[in-house]
Amino acid sequence: MSSPAARMLDIRRAPWEGDLRAEIVEGLQAEPARLPPLLLWDDEGLRLFGALAQSTPYYPGRKEREILKHQSASIVSQIPSGTVLIEFGCGDLDKTRMLLHAMNQQHRAVSYYALDVSAEELSGSLDALEQEFAGAASIEIRGLHGTYEDCVHWIAQGVSLGKLVTFLWMGNSMTNGGPVGAQAVLQQAAAACQRNGLGFQFLVSCDACQDPERLMAAYDPAQPPLRDFILHGLDHANRALQRPVFQPADWTVHVQYDARHAMVDVSYVPVRELVFHVEDKRPPVSLQAGTKIRAITSGKWSPEQMAAVAHGAQLQVERTWMDDDGIYAFYLLCPHAPAQSTDPFRKDESRTSMPRGSVTRSPNPVVIETADAC
Repeated sequence: MSSPAARMLDIRRAPWEGDLRAEIVEGLQAEPARLPPLLLWDDEGLRLFGALAQSTPYYPGRKEREILKHQSASIVSQIPSGTVLIEFGCGDLDKTRMLLHAMNQQHRAVSYYALDVSAEELSGSLDALEQEFAGAASIEIRGLHGTYEDCVHWIAQGVSLGKLVTFLWMGNSMTNGGPVGAQAVLQQAAAACQRNGLGFQFLVSCDACQDPERLMAAYDPAQPPLRDFILHGLDHANRALQRPVFQPADWTVHVQYDARHAMVDVSYVPVRELVFHVEDKRPPVSLQAGTKIRAITSGKWSPEQMAAVAHGAQLQVERTWMDDDGIYAFYLLCPHAPAQSTDPFRKDESRTSMPRGSVTRSPNPVVIETADAC
Protein backbone atom coordinates (compact mmCIF):
# COMPACT_ATOMS: atom_id res chain seq x y z
CA MET A 1 0.00 0.00 0.00
CA SER A 2 1.33 3.44 -0.91
CA SER A 3 2.07 6.07 1.74
CA PRO A 4 -0.74 8.57 2.52
CA ALA A 5 1.31 11.49 1.15
CA ALA A 6 2.03 9.75 -2.15
CA ARG A 7 -1.48 8.35 -2.41
CA MET A 8 -3.44 11.58 -1.90
CA LEU A 9 -2.49 14.89 -3.47
CA ASP A 10 -3.73 18.19 -2.06
CA ILE A 11 -4.44 20.22 -5.21
CA ARG A 12 -6.35 23.03 -3.51
CA ARG A 13 -5.21 26.47 -4.63
CA ALA A 14 -6.70 28.32 -1.63
CA PRO A 15 -8.62 27.57 1.59
CA TRP A 16 -12.33 27.14 0.93
CA GLU A 17 -13.73 28.63 4.11
CA GLY A 18 -12.90 32.16 3.00
CA ASP A 19 -14.48 31.49 -0.39
CA LEU A 20 -17.53 29.99 1.31
CA ARG A 21 -17.97 33.08 3.50
CA ALA A 22 -17.93 35.31 0.45
CA GLU A 23 -20.34 33.03 -1.45
CA ILE A 24 -22.74 32.96 1.50
CA VAL A 25 -22.78 36.75 1.74
CA GLU A 26 -23.18 37.22 -2.01
CA GLY A 27 -25.79 34.46 -2.29
CA LEU A 28 -28.06 35.94 0.36
CA GLN A 29 -28.02 39.23 -1.53
CA ALA A 30 -28.64 37.61 -4.92
CA GLU A 31 -31.97 37.42 -6.72
CA PRO A 32 -33.13 34.74 -6.28
CA ALA A 33 -31.27 34.09 -3.01
CA ARG A 34 -29.03 31.05 -2.76
CA LEU A 35 -26.41 29.37 -0.58
CA PRO A 36 -23.41 27.52 -2.05
CA PRO A 37 -24.03 23.80 -2.68
CA LEU A 38 -20.54 23.08 -1.35
CA LEU A 39 -22.02 23.59 2.13
CA LEU A 40 -23.68 20.19 1.78
CA TRP A 41 -20.56 18.19 1.03
CA ASP A 42 -18.42 18.16 4.15
CA ASP A 43 -17.78 14.88 6.01
CA GLU A 44 -21.08 14.94 7.88
CA GLY A 45 -22.95 15.97 4.74
CA LEU A 46 -21.53 12.99 2.86
CA ARG A 47 -22.66 10.70 5.69
CA LEU A 48 -26.17 12.16 5.61
CA PHE A 49 -26.34 11.89 1.83
CA GLY A 50 -25.36 8.23 2.16
CA ALA A 51 -28.40 7.72 4.39
CA LEU A 52 -30.60 9.47 1.80
CA ALA A 53 -29.17 7.34 -1.00
CA GLN A 54 -30.07 4.17 0.93
CA SER A 55 -33.68 5.22 1.57
CA THR A 56 -36.33 3.23 -0.29
CA PRO A 57 -37.96 6.02 -2.35
CA TYR A 58 -34.61 7.44 -3.49
CA TYR A 59 -34.20 5.51 -6.76
CA PRO A 60 -31.15 7.17 -8.45
CA GLY A 61 -28.49 5.18 -6.58
CA ARG A 62 -30.30 1.87 -7.15
CA LYS A 63 -30.74 2.57 -10.85
CA GLU A 64 -27.10 3.52 -11.23
CA ARG A 65 -26.01 0.29 -9.55
CA GLU A 66 -28.43 -1.68 -11.74
CA ILE A 67 -26.71 -0.38 -14.85
CA LEU A 68 -23.24 -1.07 -13.44
CA LYS A 69 -24.22 -4.57 -12.29
CA HIS A 70 -25.41 -5.62 -15.72
CA GLN A 71 -23.38 -3.45 -18.07
CA SER A 72 -20.04 -2.57 -16.46
CA ALA A 73 -18.18 -4.89 -18.85
CA SER A 74 -19.65 -3.04 -21.83
CA ILE A 75 -18.97 0.34 -20.25
CA VAL A 76 -15.30 -0.28 -19.46
CA SER A 77 -14.75 -1.70 -22.94
CA GLN A 78 -14.87 1.95 -24.01
CA ILE A 79 -12.01 2.89 -21.63
CA PRO A 80 -8.69 2.01 -23.29
CA SER A 81 -6.01 0.23 -21.30
CA GLY A 82 -3.49 2.71 -19.95
CA THR A 83 -5.98 5.52 -19.48
CA VAL A 84 -6.02 7.91 -16.53
CA LEU A 85 -9.45 7.77 -14.91
CA ILE A 86 -10.34 10.89 -12.89
CA GLU A 87 -13.58 10.74 -10.93
CA PHE A 88 -15.30 14.02 -10.05
CA GLY A 89 -16.90 13.97 -6.57
CA CYS A 90 -16.09 10.35 -5.81
CA GLY A 91 -17.90 9.94 -2.47
CA ASP A 92 -17.59 6.50 -0.88
CA LEU A 93 -16.35 4.81 -4.10
CA ASP A 94 -19.00 2.09 -3.80
CA LYS A 95 -19.97 2.32 -7.47
CA THR A 96 -16.43 3.00 -8.63
CA ARG A 97 -15.22 -0.38 -7.42
CA MET A 98 -17.72 -2.05 -9.79
CA LEU A 99 -16.07 -0.36 -12.76
CA LEU A 100 -12.54 -1.08 -11.50
CA HIS A 101 -13.38 -4.76 -11.03
CA ALA A 102 -14.64 -4.88 -14.61
CA MET A 103 -11.44 -3.22 -15.84
CA ASN A 104 -9.35 -5.68 -13.85
CA GLN A 105 -11.26 -8.62 -15.32
CA GLN A 106 -10.55 -7.29 -18.82
CA HIS A 107 -6.87 -6.74 -17.91
CA ARG A 108 -7.14 -3.03 -18.64
CA ALA A 109 -4.44 -0.98 -16.92
CA VAL A 110 -5.74 2.18 -15.29
CA SER A 111 -4.40 4.97 -13.12
CA TYR A 112 -7.43 5.97 -11.06
CA TYR A 113 -7.65 9.38 -9.33
CA ALA A 114 -10.54 10.00 -6.92
CA LEU A 115 -11.37 13.72 -6.57
CA ASP A 116 -13.30 14.96 -3.54
CA VAL A 117 -13.60 18.01 -1.31
CA SER A 118 -13.62 15.94 1.90
CA ALA A 119 -10.11 14.80 2.82
CA GLU A 120 -11.32 12.59 5.68
CA GLU A 121 -13.94 10.79 3.59
CA LEU A 122 -11.52 10.46 0.68
CA SER A 123 -8.76 8.98 2.82
CA GLY A 124 -11.05 6.36 4.34
CA SER A 125 -12.51 5.41 0.96
CA LEU A 126 -9.05 5.08 -0.58
CA ASP A 127 -7.93 2.81 2.28
CA ALA A 128 -10.79 0.41 1.58
CA LEU A 129 -10.29 0.55 -2.18
CA GLU A 130 -6.55 -0.10 -1.94
CA GLN A 131 -7.13 -3.13 0.26
CA GLU A 132 -9.70 -4.49 -2.17
CA PHE A 133 -7.37 -4.15 -5.17
CA ALA A 134 -4.12 -5.00 -3.38
CA GLY A 135 -3.43 -7.86 -5.79
CA ALA A 136 -4.37 -5.98 -8.97
CA ALA A 137 -1.02 -4.88 -10.42
CA SER A 138 -2.68 -3.08 -13.34
CA ILE A 139 -4.76 -0.74 -11.14
CA GLU A 140 -3.10 2.28 -9.54
CA ILE A 141 -5.18 4.22 -7.01
CA ARG A 142 -4.67 7.81 -5.87
CA GLY A 143 -6.72 10.66 -4.44
CA LEU A 144 -7.06 14.33 -5.28
CA HIS A 145 -8.22 16.68 -2.51
CA GLY A 146 -9.92 19.63 -4.16
CA THR A 147 -12.80 20.93 -6.26
CA TYR A 148 -13.57 20.54 -9.95
CA GLU A 149 -11.87 23.88 -10.56
CA ASP A 150 -8.77 22.79 -8.62
CA CYS A 151 -8.57 19.62 -10.72
CA VAL A 152 -8.87 21.49 -14.00
CA HIS A 153 -6.11 23.88 -12.93
CA TRP A 154 -3.91 20.94 -11.85
CA ILE A 155 -4.26 19.27 -15.26
CA ALA A 156 -3.67 22.51 -17.17
CA GLN A 157 -0.36 23.04 -15.34
CA GLY A 158 1.14 20.15 -17.29
CA VAL A 159 1.07 17.27 -14.81
CA SER A 160 2.14 14.01 -16.47
CA LEU A 161 -0.98 11.92 -17.16
CA GLY A 162 -0.03 9.79 -20.15
CA LYS A 163 -2.03 10.20 -23.35
CA LEU A 164 -5.73 9.87 -22.49
CA VAL A 165 -7.90 11.04 -19.60
CA THR A 166 -11.36 9.63 -18.99
CA PHE A 167 -13.38 11.81 -16.63
CA LEU A 168 -15.88 9.84 -14.56
CA TRP A 169 -18.82 11.91 -13.29
CA MET A 170 -21.44 9.73 -11.59
CA GLY A 171 -24.35 10.28 -9.23
CA ASN A 172 -26.20 12.74 -11.49
CA SER A 173 -23.80 15.35 -10.09
CA MET A 174 -23.20 16.99 -13.46
CA THR A 175 -26.77 18.32 -13.45
CA ASN A 176 -26.48 20.20 -10.14
CA GLY A 177 -25.29 23.39 -11.81
CA GLY A 178 -27.83 23.19 -14.62
CA PRO A 179 -26.96 22.87 -18.33
CA VAL A 180 -24.74 25.97 -18.31
CA GLY A 181 -22.81 24.80 -15.26
CA ALA A 182 -22.34 21.31 -16.69
CA GLN A 183 -21.14 22.68 -20.01
CA ALA A 184 -18.70 24.99 -18.24
CA VAL A 185 -17.07 22.10 -16.33
CA LEU A 186 -16.95 19.91 -19.45
CA GLN A 187 -15.40 22.68 -21.53
CA GLN A 188 -12.88 23.66 -18.84
CA ALA A 189 -11.77 20.04 -18.37
CA ALA A 190 -11.47 19.58 -22.13
CA ALA A 191 -9.45 22.80 -22.49
CA ALA A 192 -7.11 21.73 -19.67
CA CYS A 193 -6.45 18.42 -21.42
CA GLN A 194 -5.87 20.13 -24.76
CA ARG A 195 -3.41 22.51 -23.14
CA ASN A 196 -1.58 19.49 -21.69
CA GLY A 197 -1.61 17.60 -25.00
CA LEU A 198 -4.00 14.94 -23.69
CA GLY A 199 -6.86 13.11 -25.34
CA PHE A 200 -10.06 13.07 -23.30
CA GLN A 201 -13.54 11.64 -22.97
CA PHE A 202 -16.27 11.78 -20.33
CA LEU A 203 -18.24 8.93 -18.77
CA VAL A 204 -21.21 10.52 -17.01
CA SER A 205 -24.45 9.35 -15.44
CA CYS A 206 -27.72 11.25 -15.46
CA ASP A 207 -31.22 10.89 -14.03
CA ALA A 208 -33.76 10.91 -16.86
CA CYS A 209 -36.89 10.52 -14.74
CA GLN A 210 -39.50 13.21 -15.43
CA ASP A 211 -42.42 11.64 -13.55
CA PRO A 212 -43.49 14.25 -10.92
CA GLU A 213 -45.01 11.67 -8.57
CA ARG A 214 -41.88 9.52 -8.50
CA LEU A 215 -39.63 12.54 -8.13
CA MET A 216 -41.53 14.05 -5.22
CA ALA A 217 -41.51 10.69 -3.43
CA ALA A 218 -37.73 10.50 -3.84
CA TYR A 219 -37.21 14.12 -2.73
CA ASP A 220 -39.73 14.29 0.11
CA PRO A 221 -38.79 17.19 2.44
CA ALA A 222 -41.03 15.79 5.19
CA GLN A 223 -38.81 12.71 5.53
CA PRO A 224 -35.64 12.86 7.69
CA PRO A 225 -33.11 11.64 5.09
CA LEU A 226 -33.56 14.62 2.76
CA ARG A 227 -34.45 17.18 5.45
CA ASP A 228 -31.44 16.32 7.61
CA PHE A 229 -29.07 16.35 4.65
CA ILE A 230 -30.18 19.78 3.45
CA LEU A 231 -30.47 21.49 6.84
CA HIS A 232 -26.97 20.33 7.71
CA GLY A 233 -25.81 22.87 5.12
CA LEU A 234 -26.89 25.63 7.50
CA ASP A 235 -24.70 24.19 10.26
CA HIS A 236 -21.77 24.22 7.86
CA ALA A 237 -22.63 27.83 6.97
CA ASN A 238 -22.42 28.78 10.64
CA ARG A 239 -18.94 27.24 10.84
CA ALA A 240 -17.84 29.03 7.69
CA LEU A 241 -19.14 32.36 9.06
CA GLN A 242 -17.75 31.61 12.52
CA ARG A 243 -21.01 32.70 14.14
CA PRO A 244 -24.41 31.00 14.79
CA VAL A 245 -26.38 32.87 12.15
CA PHE A 246 -28.74 30.06 11.12
CA GLN A 247 -30.78 28.41 13.89
CA PRO A 248 -32.20 24.99 12.89
CA ALA A 249 -35.60 25.65 14.49
CA ASP A 250 -36.10 28.66 12.19
CA TRP A 251 -35.83 26.68 8.96
CA THR A 252 -37.54 24.01 6.90
CA VAL A 253 -36.95 22.52 3.45
CA HIS A 254 -39.01 23.11 0.31
CA VAL A 255 -38.89 20.96 -2.84
CA GLN A 256 -40.52 21.54 -6.20
CA TYR A 257 -40.21 19.93 -9.63
CA ASP A 258 -39.67 22.43 -12.42
CA ALA A 259 -40.83 20.55 -15.52
CA ARG A 260 -39.95 23.40 -17.87
CA HIS A 261 -36.27 23.26 -16.87
CA ALA A 262 -36.31 19.52 -16.09
CA MET A 263 -35.00 19.86 -12.55
CA VAL A 264 -35.84 19.34 -8.90
CA ASP A 265 -35.25 22.58 -6.96
CA VAL A 266 -34.46 22.24 -3.24
CA SER A 267 -34.53 25.32 -1.00
CA TYR A 268 -34.02 26.44 2.57
CA VAL A 269 -37.13 28.27 3.81
CA PRO A 270 -37.47 30.31 7.04
CA VAL A 271 -40.59 29.49 9.03
CA ARG A 272 -40.79 33.01 10.49
CA GLU A 273 -39.50 36.48 9.66
CA LEU A 274 -35.75 36.64 10.31
CA VAL A 275 -33.28 39.49 10.70
CA PHE A 276 -29.63 38.57 11.26
CA HIS A 277 -26.09 39.83 10.72
CA VAL A 278 -23.92 37.70 8.45
CA GLU A 279 -20.82 39.90 8.77
CA ASP A 280 -19.81 42.87 10.85
CA LYS A 281 -19.99 46.27 9.14
CA ARG A 282 -22.70 45.02 6.79
CA PRO A 283 -26.42 45.78 6.96
CA PRO A 284 -28.49 42.96 8.47
CA VAL A 285 -30.17 40.42 6.23
CA SER A 286 -33.97 40.45 6.44
CA LEU A 287 -36.02 37.47 5.24
CA GLN A 288 -39.77 37.06 5.20
CA ALA A 289 -41.29 33.75 6.27
CA GLY A 290 -41.54 31.45 3.25
CA THR A 291 -38.68 33.06 1.30
CA LYS A 292 -36.93 30.39 -0.77
CA ILE A 293 -33.14 30.25 -0.62
CA ARG A 294 -31.83 27.75 -3.12
CA ALA A 295 -29.76 24.93 -1.63
CA ILE A 296 -29.23 22.71 -4.65
CA THR A 297 -30.82 21.64 -7.91
CA SER A 298 -30.93 18.19 -9.45
CA GLY A 299 -31.45 17.97 -13.19
CA LYS A 300 -33.68 15.32 -14.73
CA TRP A 301 -32.47 15.28 -18.30
CA SER A 302 -33.88 13.08 -21.02
CA PRO A 303 -31.40 11.46 -23.46
CA GLU A 304 -32.27 14.18 -25.97
CA GLN A 305 -31.55 16.90 -23.44
CA MET A 306 -28.27 15.24 -22.48
CA ALA A 307 -27.28 15.12 -26.15
CA ALA A 308 -27.99 18.83 -26.45
CA VAL A 309 -26.01 19.66 -23.29
CA ALA A 310 -23.08 17.68 -24.69
CA HIS A 311 -23.46 19.43 -28.05
CA GLY A 312 -23.24 22.81 -26.35
CA ALA A 313 -19.90 21.73 -24.86
CA GLN A 314 -18.65 20.64 -28.31
CA LEU A 315 -19.08 16.98 -27.38
CA GLN A 316 -21.28 14.21 -28.71
CA VAL A 317 -22.90 11.16 -27.17
CA GLU A 318 -21.08 8.08 -28.47
CA ARG A 319 -22.68 5.41 -26.28
CA THR A 320 -25.67 5.22 -23.95
CA TRP A 321 -26.40 2.60 -21.30
CA MET A 322 -29.86 2.79 -19.66
CA ASP A 323 -31.63 0.98 -16.85
CA ASP A 324 -34.54 -1.30 -17.69
CA ASP A 325 -37.13 1.38 -16.86
CA GLY A 326 -35.45 3.98 -19.05
CA ILE A 327 -35.17 6.55 -16.25
CA TYR A 328 -31.40 6.56 -15.64
CA ALA A 329 -28.44 6.39 -17.98
CA PHE A 330 -24.70 6.41 -18.41
CA TYR A 331 -23.32 8.31 -21.40
CA LEU A 332 -19.93 8.32 -23.10
CA LEU A 333 -19.20 11.85 -24.35
CA CYS A 334 -16.45 12.48 -26.87
CA PRO A 335 -15.21 15.56 -28.77
CA HIS A 336 -16.78 16.62 -32.04
CA ALA A 337 -16.45 19.51 -34.44
CA PRO A 338 -18.14 22.77 -33.32
CA ALA A 339 -21.64 23.30 -34.66
CA GLN A 340 -24.65 25.50 -34.06
CA SER A 341 -25.61 25.51 -30.37
CA THR A 342 -28.85 23.96 -29.21
CA ASP A 343 -31.15 24.81 -26.33
CA PRO A 344 -31.64 21.46 -24.57
CA PHE A 345 -34.82 22.53 -22.78
CA ARG A 346 -36.72 24.09 -25.68
CA LYS A 347 -39.42 21.88 -27.09
CA ASP A 348 -38.36 20.81 -30.59
CA GLU A 349 -40.88 18.69 -32.42
CA SER A 350 -38.34 17.86 -35.14
CA ARG A 351 -36.01 16.11 -32.67
CA THR A 352 -37.51 12.64 -32.37
CA SER A 353 -34.48 10.36 -32.57
CA MET A 354 -32.19 9.21 -29.78
CA PRO A 355 -28.71 10.73 -29.49
CA ARG A 356 -26.00 9.51 -31.84
CA GLY A 357 -24.51 6.24 -30.63
CA SER A 358 -25.67 2.93 -29.24
CA VAL A 359 -28.26 2.48 -26.55
CA THR A 360 -28.02 -0.48 -24.18
CA ARG A 361 -30.61 -1.29 -21.55
CA SER A 362 -30.29 -3.53 -18.50
CA PRO A 363 -30.73 -6.21 -17.37
CA ASN A 364 -31.24 -7.83 -20.79
CA PRO A 365 -29.27 -5.54 -23.11
CA VAL A 366 -30.11 -4.96 -26.72
CA VAL A 367 -27.26 -3.22 -28.50
CA ILE A 368 -27.75 -1.02 -31.55
CA GLU A 369 -24.66 -0.78 -33.72
CA THR A 370 -22.80 2.51 -33.66
CA ALA A 371 -19.56 4.18 -34.61
CA ASP A 372 -16.42 3.15 -32.75
CA ALA A 373 -15.86 4.69 -29.35
CA CYS A 374 -13.42 7.56 -29.16
